[in-house]
Amino acid sequence: MATRPYTVIMVSYGNTLSCQGNYSYEPARACKEIEAANPGWRVVALVPGLHASGMHTFGRPYTASEQQQVDVWDIPAGAPPAGKAPNCS
Repeated sequence: MATRPYTVIMVSYGNTLSCQGNYSYEPARACKEIEAANPGWRVVALVPGLHASGMHTFGRPYTASEQQQVDVWDIPAGAPPAGKAPNCS
């Protein structure tokens, strides 16, 4: 199997990582190999060549919030009656 050097950019839950290595010459196959070797990470870019030493990646903060339930049929007190626009007489 022919290989070539790639710089890889991966993401996982808002974190971004760049690394480099020799992977399959075919990008789709290289992507599968890299993701299999790095569970939980997803490849977003394969750049031919070795560029990771001069690269900076910026992740976004990942925050998980509690799921909130909303009752769409709950009408708050003071709401206009159905079929009547607010602030109309």
